[in-house]
Amino acid sequence: MNKISTAAAIAMLSSPGLASALTGSGDCELRIYSGAVPASADAGVGSATLLVALKTGGTTGLNLEMVGAVLSKPAMDTWQGTVAATGQATFYRLVKGGDLDDTNTTAVRIQGSVAQVGADVNLASINLVTSAPQDLKDYVINIVESAT
Repeated sequence: MNKISTAAAIAMLSSPGLASALTGSGDCELRIYSGAVPASADAGVGSATLLVALKTGGTTGLNLEMVGAVLSKPAMDTWQGTVAATGQATFYRLVKGGDLDDTNTTAVRIQGSVAQVGADVNLASINLVTSAPQDLKDYVINIVESAT
């Protein structure tokens, strides 16, 4: 299940909203890591390894669409990057480019699981290899908590 940081929760309740809080500075990226998953989106990544940072066309900050309670990748955008380190993907964070990956309650972040099937972010393979291209076809999260 996706986890949002304290700052992301505040942004959801503020104008102009979460998508703008992440993309407003033009440097939003989706980072994929290997290693232990932090307990919350406010926590630092610890010893986790950054495998790849995805951007639009590999170089430009990501765009997001927020329709109602659904945040998604625009269908026409290509989110891609070059893998920086070999490893098995375990979690991701959607962050502003300047995020230091440290413990921080003011950084707007969304964190979730990565797998081949049934995760918040699904990849064709979770075994990433240095210098290989990596893309993400779809990214959709429902911000509203489901009743259980």
